[in-house]
Amino acid sequence: MLVYSRVLLALLHLVAFASVADGRLRRASDTSDEPLCIAACRDVVSGKLEEKCTPYREQVPRPALFSRCTEAFIEATQKGCHYCTATASELESITDGVFHYCDQWRTEQRYQKACRDGYLSAVNSIKAFLKSSSREPNDRAPINPSRHQEFGQVDDGGESAESIVARHLNEARRDAISEYENRDRHYVGL
Repeated sequence: MLVYSRVLLALLHLVAFASVADGRLRRASDTSDEPLCIAACRDVVSGKLEEKCTPYREQVPRPALFSRCTEAFIEATQKGCHYCTATASELESITDGVFHYCDQWRTEQRYQKACRDGYLSAVNSIKAFLKSSSREPNDRAPINPSRHQEFGQVDDGGESAESIVARHLNEARRDAISEYENRDRHYVGL
């Protein structure tokens, strides 16, 4: 009986060691793939810079608008390509960076528009790269068994609370942006 328990104990130690080694190897392979993804993302996305920002090269003030567009594009590329291993919910937050980064140009509407165009163009290119290169975001969140259908739908055909909140936030964000862009800075009111 003593020999049997020692063999069983040795076997348990061996299984534990193998599972730890397997986990470390998987983590090492995941992290070694990330720099390749980031480099590929930057290569693909940087090709779109000239396409999006060149029209600003001809607009007055000449170097400033082009510079705002390229600076925002580069900033979004640097931040966005690190989303290669992001979850789907983390990937959604990449678009919010346009508000934080381009807010520095809120007094100059032409600068802010060039900034937003550059930033959003980079973000859209990054999302297209991630979708086309089998780098779909991994959803590491726990699986909810009632949500086997398309995101935002529950089993009874209704809309989930998360998608309702996301939809309302997106609508409010679009309304705020359009209101800000359409307002008259010289109108004081009654």
